[in-house]
Amino acid sequence: MRNHIQPNVYDAASVAVKQQAQRILARSNNLTLPAVTKGDIVAVAVSAFDRNKGDPPNIIGVVLAVGKSGHTIGTRYNNKR
Repeated sequence: MRNHIQPNVYDAASVAVKQQAQRILARSNNLTLPAVTKGDIVAVAVSAFDRNKGDPPNIIGVVLAVGKSGHTIGTRYNNKR
């Protein structure tokens, strides 16, 4: 037998999810990162999907070039754009 949840529970959940999405968007829109210039040392986060358990969560690199479409980061091993 299937559990029947009242429709107002779905409506309340829908409203709560929309409110949470608005809060997340407002928080991310207000996020400002400091400007980087050529020669700055930066830490680039690596997602858990792209690394093994023993790999570090960040890669340290130097900004080699600054552009409108992105920055060129140089590491000890290679350059990453």
